[in-house]
Amino acid sequence: MIGNRNPNSRRTAVSALAAVVAIGMALMPALSASAETAGSNWWYAKYDVAGAQAAGWTGAGIKIAVIDGQINSSLPVFQGANLKIYPTSFCNNITPADTTTANRGSVHGSDVTALLVGNGTGTGSVAGIAPKAIVSFYADGNSDGTSNGCPTTQIDGLTYTALGRAILKAIEDGNRIISMSQGGINHGRTGDIHAVAQAVAKGIVIIGAQPNNAAEVAERFPADANGVVGTNAFDDQGNLQSPNGKTTAWSSTTVVAAGAHLPSQASPDNVWGDNRNSVTGSSAATPLVAGMLALTLQKHPTATGNQIIQSLILNTSAKDHPLSFDTAGYGYGPASLSHLLRVDPTQYPDTNPLLNKPNGLGVPTAAEFAAAANGSSPKASATPSAAAPSPGKAPGSIMPGLLTGVIVVVVLLLVLAGLAVVLMRSLRRKAVASTPASVRPDGTVSDANGPVTGERGH
Repeated sequence: MIGNRNPNSRRTAVSALAAVVAIGMALMPALSASAETAGSNWWYAKYDVAGAQAAGWTGAGIKIAVIDGQINSSLPVFQGANLKIYPTSFCNNITPADTTTANRGSVHGSDVTALLVGNGTGTGSVAGIAPKAIVSFYADGNSDGTSNGCPTTQIDGLTYTALGRAILKAIEDGNRIISMSQGGINHGRTGDIHAVAQAVAKGIVIIGAQPNNAAEVAERFPADANGVVGTNAFDDQGNLQSPNGKTTAWSSTTVVAAGAHLPSQASPDNVWGDNRNSVTGSSAATPLVAGMLALTLQKHPTATGNQIIQSLILNTSAKDHPLSFDTAGYGYGPASLSHLLRVDPTQYPDTNPLLNKPNGLGVPTAAEFAAAANGSSPKASATPSAAAPSPGKAPGSIMPGLLTGVIVVVVLLLVLAGLAVVLMRSLRRKAVASTPASVRPDGTVSDANGPVTGERGH
């Protein structure tokens, strides 16, 4: 996520977390901003973007969805870009999706989108990594850059936040990559989980920004969801971002990318065109990874989204190396544009290698992925996810017998549960016949009026 202009302004006490979850408030930008000096486009040379584009790899024809708070599409940096704005915000139209008003939400959305399709003009002279890509912007927040006040929506018995509904629309519109420089605590929202499962089942690559500091540990969705590429940021020396002097490292990171001290389209006090600002955070790293994958898809149009993710994690850094995973914060390593472009991803299995992410959130589960692939939508599931690839081996496919085994186990459990119910009813009838009504047993599972039910969740 691109860090906030005031990263501590949205922090609440731990005791208030349950209340926050209850009202559905979740999404936060993942950028930190500082008024130190104007940002630098050092990442452009590091990744030799000019060389890749000179060879014809510009992301042309690849559809990328950006889901964020708001955007100002009239900025000079977007002129000539193939940028489409979904007209209404998924935050119940609380704020417009496209606005010329500079606020935390619109500046954040504009900054991350410029890293994808910027034309090199305007504030900060930001040139996008995939300037010819077809980018669709979906607004899901409000002017303060959060989802405060955005209502949840029930669809087919599942609870969706604005984020989940935006993902559904991005899927419907045929995007191949979804870039989300946000994070939230919606991993208990059945609809949002199902939306992620649907995208992954269709081979759409989701890239999510991880939290920028330890205080945001709860805001790990969708970055740490199964099947999703979770990103963190590093600086021009290769060090992980360190807001307030404290290194931000997550053991669940998939890859890291450039994302420190980059230019913003507005000043710290939200004035368009004032470049006295430098932004740092995983929000910036996220669209850069999305752009790398767009260029790779353009060069290898027959590759699937799953094969692109396989190539991403197998071909980190500039040189070939065995697959390895670093739990100290670098994940599979730094994403490398040059390495991705020189390797044919179609050689890899057409299976998402992140279905059981190390130290992730554990959702969606294997059952939820299977349901999404079959067009159904379970409200919740505790079925374990598929096995993750072992470091040192190329990620492969899920064991063919996994789903069959799960079904067999479920059937056996249902049979045993049925027998138990019959036995308990028989015993209960005997107990009731010999016990006065005033002292009849009243267990926590059921009573004389039937089963006691409660909310299902994760």
